[in-house]
Amino acid sequence: MKVDIWVLISTTLTMLILICVGYFSAKKGLLDEKFSKKLSSLIVYICQPALLVGSLMNVGYSKEMLVKGGMIVLLSAGVHLMNVLVALGFSAPIKDINERTVISYSVTFSNCAFFGFPVLKSVFGDEGVFWGSFYCIVFNILVWTWGMFTLSRANKEIKMNPRKMFVNFGTVPCAIGIVLYITQMSEKIPKPITLSLDYLSGLCTPISMLIIGALLARLPLKKVFFSPKSYYLCLVKLVILPAIVAIVLALAGLSKDLVCFGALMAGFPVAATSSAFSEKYSIAPEFSSVCVGLSTILSVATVPIIVTAIDKLV
Repeated sequence: MKVDIWVLISTTLTMLILICVGYFSAKKGLLDEKFSKKLSSLIVYICQPALLVGSLMNVGYSKEMLVKGGMIVLLSAGVHLMNVLVALGFSAPIKDINERTVISYSVTFSNCAFFGFPVLKSVFGDEGVFWGSFYCIVFNILVWTWGMFTLSRANKEIKMNPRKMFVNFGTVPCAIGIVLYITQMSEKIPKPITLSLDYLSGLCTPISMLIIGALLARLPLKKVFFSPKSYYLCLVKLVILPAIVAIVLALAGLSKDLVCFGALMAGFPVAATSSAFSEKYSIAPEFSSVCVGLSTILSVATVPIIVTAIDKLV
C-alpha cells in the first residue's frame, strides 16, 4: 500500500468544499428541501446503480481478482459484525430510545459508497473501488435486515420486507456488475453506454455532499456543533470503531491493504440512509441529520489519520 497522504487529504477536503457549497446554496434558496429530496431519489434510483455496475466493469477480469472479491464479501460480513457489537455496546447508555436507535444504526452503517469510493480510489486505485462494490453487497442486505430491525425498536410499525432484503437498488446493480465481470461481457458493451455509466457514477459524490450541506443549512448551527451526543457518536464511529476493526484484522493476519480497507469502511461517516429513514419513520430526525453532517465534516480529518496510522503501525 503506497499512500500519497496529500492526495487523500485533497480528496477529503474536496468533499468538505462541496458540503459548504450545498450549505450556502440552501441558505440562498437554490437548494430547498423539496429539491434535495428529488436529488436524493436521483442518487438512489439512477446514480448509485450506475456507480455499482461501473465500478465492477472498470477492473480487468482475472480469477485472482474474483477470488479477492469473494474474500471482500466475507470481510464485509466480519466488519459489519464488529460494527453491530460496538454499536450495541456504545448505544446502551443512551436513555432516549429514539436517540439510542439512531446511534446504534449510525455506528453500524457507513457512507461506504458516495463518500467511500473516492477515498478508496485515492488509496488503492480502481481496485479499491472494485473491493468497495463487493463490500456493498453485504451492506445493502444488512440495511434491509438488521437495519430495519434496529429501527423497529423505536417504531413498532416498521415491518421487515423479505423481498427488499435481496432485491433493492443496491444488491441488483451489484449482481448485474458481477455477472458482467465474470462473463467478461463488459468488454463488449458499446462505448456510449460505458461512458454514460461513468458520467452518472461521477454525480454520486458531488450531489450527495451538496445534499448533506443543504441538510445542515436547515438546522441551527448550535444543534450541529454543540450536541454532546453527536460528538459521542462521532468519537465511536470515526475513532474507536476503526481502531477496533484494524486491531482485530491485523491480529487475524490479514495484509496491510485489507486491514486498511476494513478500518476505512468501518470508519467512514454515517450513512445517508440514517437521516432518510429517521425522517421517514419519525425517529429523532434532527439528531440523525446532525450525526450524518457532523460525522462527514469530522471525517475529513479522521480518514487521513486512519490511513496514516495503519501505514505506519501495521
